[in-house]
Amino acid sequence: MKVLNSLGALGVSALLVLGAGGGMAPTADAAEGARYAATNLDTGKTEEGAATPSEGGAPGVPPSPNLHCSGGALDNTSWEITCNGTRWQSRVVCSGQQFNSPVFNGNFFVRLTCPAGTVATAGAVVDLS
Repeated sequence: MKVLNSLGALGVSALLVLGAGGGMAPTADAAEGARYAATNLDTGKTEEGAATPSEGGAPGVPPSPNLHCSGGALDNTSWEITCNGTRWQSRVVCSGQQFNSPVFNGNFFVRLTCPAGTVATAGAVVDLS
């Protein structure tokens, strides 16, 4: 498994963008409120659903030639990115809790939104191919 990293300002390959330090503590029901929305850029079809809570992330490694990403952006409530590749996943950290999108195959724009009462502090894309 490979995690792709870069500074958010570069916005070139797959990204791990770190937000400003600090933030609010997660609420008791935070794990139940994270959501994802993904649009297949080849078909235009959008799917939405609950993001999956998980434990920590994989350590960062150099970008993969199998996954091409652009436009990574992190704000207080969400992480979004566009990627094209085989078997990849987007992740967001919300006030210390990580949430994962489903695994994608193809060219998608993905937005992960943190639960109410939490702050998005990091986002990443993981190459699972």
